[in-house]
Amino acid sequence: MSKNPAQTYFTNERKQRIVAAIQAAELQTSGEVKIMIEDKLPTEQTVWERAKALFVDLKLYETQDRNGVFIFLSFSERKFALLGDVGIDKAVPDGFWDETRNRMRNEFVKGNFIGGLELGIAEIGESLKSFFPYQIDDINELSDDVIVR
Repeated sequence: MSKNPAQTYFTNERKQRIVAAIQAAELQTSGEVKIMIEDKLPTEQTVWERAKALFVDLKLYETQDRNGVFIFLSFSERKFALLGDVGIDKAVPDGFWDETRNRMRNEFVKGNFIGGLELGIAEIGESLKSFFPYQIDDINELSDDVIVR
């Protein structure tokens, strides 16, 4: 079976860079970050609908404080969604993700997908630490692996 463009682009080395960014961000906050990349959206779904469906399918809501953050990227279509669980939405002000989303988009437009993800993940960790500070006994509730399909 041949690899699709997303699987070709997101090599093991590139995925490890993203995992390292997730691990660094999660040392600042008890929030959890999950990344998933698909090459293309199913024809019947928008990027936002797909991200919400995957959030549920991947059970990203199963964190103690409901403080998971999901970044979903439809690679070939150059579309992405950034969403937080209900615990985050209750804690943060409206427009909380706008700056991070815009900075990520600026990198993606330039074709800098790894840098855009690293930037977004770092900003998520920094932004969430005042709402969900890292706890010394913090448990990594969501796997840090990057899903690419």
